[in-house]
Amino acid sequence: MRLHSLELTAFGSFRDAHRVDFDALAESGLFLIVGATGAGKSTLLDAVTFGLYGDVAGDRGRRGLRSDHAPAGVEPRITLEVTIRGRRLRITRKPEWNRPKLRGEGTVTQNASVLLQEHTPGGDLTTLATRMDEAGHLITGLLGMSREQFCQVALLPQNAFARFLQAGSDERQEVLERLFEAGVYTSAESWLAGHRTELGRHRDQAHQAVIAVAGRIAEVAGVAGVAASEGPDGTDGSGDGGTDPDRWSTWAAELHDRATAGRTQAAAAVTRTAAWLAERQDAVDRARRLAERQRRHADYQRRAADLDQAAAGHTARTTELDAARRAARVVPLLGAVRRHTGAHARAGSALGLALAAAARAGLVPADTTPSDLDTGALTRAERARRDEAGRLDALRGDADRLADLATRTDQLDTEIGKLRAEEAGTVAELAGFPAAERLLAAELLAARTRAAGVSAATDALAAADELCRAVAERDSLTVALGTAEDALRTAVGQAQDRREQWLAVREARLSGMAAELAGLLTGGAACPV
Repeated sequence: MRLHSLELTAFGSFRDAHRVDFDALAESGLFLIVGATGAGKSTLLDAVTFGLYGDVAGDRGRRGLRSDHAPAGVEPRITLEVTIRGRRLRITRKPEWNRPKLRGEGTVTQNASVLLQEHTPGGDLTTLATRMDEAGHLITGLLGMSREQFCQVALLPQNAFARFLQAGSDERQEVLERLFEAGVYTSAESWLAGHRTELGRHRDQAHQAVIAVAGRIAEVAGVAGVAASEGPDGTDGSGDGGTDPDRWSTWAAELHDRATAGRTQAAAAVTRTAAWLAERQDAVDRARRLAERQRRHADYQRRAADLDQAAAGHTARTTELDAARRAARVVPLLGAVRRHTGAHARAGSALGLALAAAARAGLVPADTTPSDLDTGALTRAERARRDEAGRLDALRGDADRLADLATRTDQLDTEIGKLRAEEAGTVAELAGFPAAERLLAAELLAARTRAAGVSAATDALAAADELCRAVAERDSLTVALGTAEDALRTAVGQAQDRREQWLAVREARLSGMAAELAGLLTGGAACPV
């Protein structure tokens, strides 16, 4: 913070308007405010404090800041030009005071007000705040100190310096850190400490994960003497042996090599087993095809037995077929008989008509009938022909069925011959099937055993890969932890150097102030402090 100018009107000990040019006073670097008691030295400091915070040091508060010597209608005012953190501000404040009424007698309380403006690069003024709270927050944030801290550190009025020196270490540390912006170093130190703790926790978690993975790997790989809480060499995992990256890496690399070799062997075994299983599958397919042929053979045998049983009936039907074939030669005669029968019936009718006509002609007696004629032999012959025709009709249907059966029998005889030849080959193949089945069962058991070993080797390899990843992560965390510790040591060293520099400057400043005060002391006179 740098003061440029201060204008006072009707404030404290100053009844009229006055202006203090701090730029001119600060040209030599250091200036001293001196004067008799009541000359207004503390009023200037109060004016600076009031301009910044709207209040003064001590217990006087905001009331009673107007000069008692100023005319009744003069308004108290403070205008402070100051640069804070590279920003030049113009602060105009008016304290609370009682002004005369415009009409009548008496006074009216005029509230305090503030106008906070900032100089722009173009030379203009920009209004930042006109409210007391907004201006207070903005200025306090720029200064980094409250009014009490500003009065205690910057002004040190009226025994306040002794009170600051007698304050507790925590209170002085808080004030000095905010004053000299040492919070960034504290924050860096806190962050580095927290980061170190976090990295340590990650390291411990990674170490525990490595131990757990190593235990699982040892269990799967069948390594003796390595437990979940031990290192790869059998030492306690909490000691140096359990946290040595080289030992873990070497142990994991050896297991990885063994697992890789085992995986290669298992892959070869799987390939051989797959080929063997393919062969066995072909054998099983052949056996299934053989079983299907056997089933068909059994069906054909049952059908042949049924045909043998039907052979007797077939012989009878063949005999009947021969008879039907012989009877087929008289079928035309049967048609002639049927035609003769119809002609005979028509002849009987004609004969009856002829007898009637002969009776009318007186050639024969009137009661003569066709039966009186000699027709008995003809009637018997007609009846015999009718019976023969009926029997021939029945034999014609049997002859058709027998022809179909003869055709089917020839087909079945041909198929039975083929099946008997196929049966001979099937029986020969079935003779070697039980031995092949026992061999396949033994080979299948051996293949399943090898497959179980491949699964265990695959699990061990996955666990070894996970361990390698954990070791690599642990190594990267170790490097990051070392880098963070180096950065922490560097930051702590820089912070200590800065603190020593600050203490040296502070001691030099106090020594200079003591010399200045000592130069003003005279024998028998009171100390100005």
